[in-house]
Amino acid sequence: MDRGYKQEITRQLSSESAVIFSHWIAGACAVWNASVARNKRSYEAWQDAGRPEHAYPVESKAHAWIFDADQIEADRDYSWIKGTVPAVLLRNARDLWHKELEACKKGLRAAPKFKGKQDRRSIWITRELLDCSVRDEKLHIRILTGSGVKAKTLFHLQMDWPKENAAPASVRIRKLGRRFWLSFSYQRNDEKNILAPETLLEGFGQLSREELEDCVVGLDRGVNKVIATSRDDFLHTPEDEAHRVAKKERRKKRWQRIVSRRKKGSANRAKARSKLAKQYAKLRNVRFNRAHHISKELVEDKRNEVLVFEDLKTKNMTRSAKGTTEQPGRNVKAKSGLNRIILGSMWGQVKTFTTYKAAER
Repeated sequence: MDRGYKQEITRQLSSESAVIFSHWIAGACAVWNASVARNKRSYEAWQDAGRPEHAYPVESKAHAWIFDADQIEADRDYSWIKGTVPAVLLRNARDLWHKELEACKKGLRAAPKFKGKQDRRSIWITRELLDCSVRDEKLHIRILTGSGVKAKTLFHLQMDWPKENAAPASVRIRKLGRRFWLSFSYQRNDEKNILAPETLLEGFGQLSREELEDCVVGLDRGVNKVIATSRDDFLHTPEDEAHRVAKKERRKKRWQRIVSRRKKGSANRAKARSKLAKQYAKLRNVRFNRAHHISKELVEDKRNEVLVFEDLKTKNMTRSAKGTTEQPGRNVKAKSGLNRIILGSMWGQVKTFTTYKAAER
């Protein structure tokens, strides 16, 4: 089973490492944005030409063109990337963008968008700059600068690591504001203990209706009560936690007003946006924590062998009611508030967390 790990490393970073990681992330983001801009221009030119089938714009995985002044905007200068950002990170950024574009062409997701300074940006570090090893049930992650004899350790992290977990093949360094996170996925070596869906279906298919009703629980998703089970149990946010969320929501609105009043491009606006980002992060952490608690409670109940979630299309339910200029919507403010509450209930995350916890069980 594929599992994920995430840890904040802001306090473990030296000032030199933080500056280098910031440069690397900025370079990878520059490649991403340049790729988005170039593809957008190519697609618009193809549309203006009448959409000829033989001239459909095709993107390669190469990234060296960003240093060619004839291929980019006149006001863009990427010379600062050379010498400060390893080429492998630029290649990885281009590969990630290319995968997103191919998924968009298949209809799996939206087209890649520009990444701004306030967005959550990251770098994908592969084996060229990474050394992961497991010794004495300890995982050692070293991120390197340079290669060969000149390679130096930029960052080192050590953590307890069970024997059944394989070492990661690559890691990501994410940055939001002034905070850094390290994340990676790894493979558990005990997959033989996890039953396949076909095997489970065959076993449950032999049960009677009464036996099925004892082990199957239906889960209704709501707003005030996040989960209501068919056994008349309710899983929701405790009152004290709801009070903290409401308090953080008020602070978030306050900083939103402050940001809107600050002059664009000023240092004070940048400080206010940083404060606003912290409020968003705190709200996200509280809601993710609640989703983990609810999913754990569902899975640890020994009566629940089959969990059936209510089939709700969240994307359609949270669609904006603004309408168009010709046909404006009605009750837009009320619908906007309802959308915000639905998204804050973490329906999708509860299901995602329950899925992997149930598979482990």
